[in-house]
Amino acid sequence: MGLIGGETQVMFNTMASVITFIKAGRVKGFAVTTATRMPQLPDVPTMVELGLADMVSSSWQRILVPTGTPKDVIAKLHAAIAQTMDTPDVRARLGNGGAVASTSKTPEEFGEFLAAETKRWGTVSREVGAKAD
Repeated sequence: MGLIGGETQVMFNTMASVITFIKAGRVKGFAVTTATRMPQLPDVPTMVELGLADMVSSSWQRILVPTGTPKDVIAKLHAAIAQTMDTPDVRARLGNGGAVASTSKTPEEFGEFLAAETKRWGTVSREVGAKAD
């Protein structure tokens, strides 16, 4: 990483990529872009706390199923995933890697989140003129 080698003074990166370096004191965490402070680094403020109200962004991973998947199958999958994500072992393993285990309360809630993220990042892409190669 260029930051550790002194080739770069500032960088944005995923928590998973830098948390071990921050905890080891090899780099300084200036701020996180999540809406709230990360439990793994409680002394590192959010960008919102530093005065950048619109600077909220985080990576997320979800499991998607094909359109038309029966609702009862989706409900069973959601329940099993939520139960797994709520186990102490999974929370600890993800936390050690700089992630926070979370699930949506319902599949519909995730659908709303996905639609909002698609709209938000579509707007950003258009505003900066990003094009797919």
